[in-house]
Amino acid sequence: MIDPPAPVYITLDDNTTGTRQRYTYIRIVRSGDHRIRVRIDRDTYRAQSSATAEVLSEHLTGTHLVSEDPSTWHDQTTPPGHWSVNCSHELADLAERLLIRATTVLNG
Repeated sequence: MIDPPAPVYITLDDNTTGTRQRYTYIRIVRSGDHRIRVRIDRDTYRAQSSATAEVLSEHLTGTHLVSEDPSTWHDQTTPPGHWSVNCSHELADLAERLLIRATTVLNG
């Protein structure tokens, strides 16, 4: 069986923020007719971290599509408070996994 082609995304926005306790990566892409927002919050504590993807309506309200439990990625990322951490680089692979899953749900 041949794997389907990888989804094509056009990045509309890419933003990171950070404090001593947490860093956040938000990426909004267009995939076909859909706008998808990925938001990843990497907190000092696993229980306060999250990774989700939503499809955005024309009014920019989000509908949850997929998430990934922090137990699968929290320990593999740099803790907050390291000012040299590149948030988008640190969380890019996780964001890509969420985008692939979200696109699969939308096109399923």
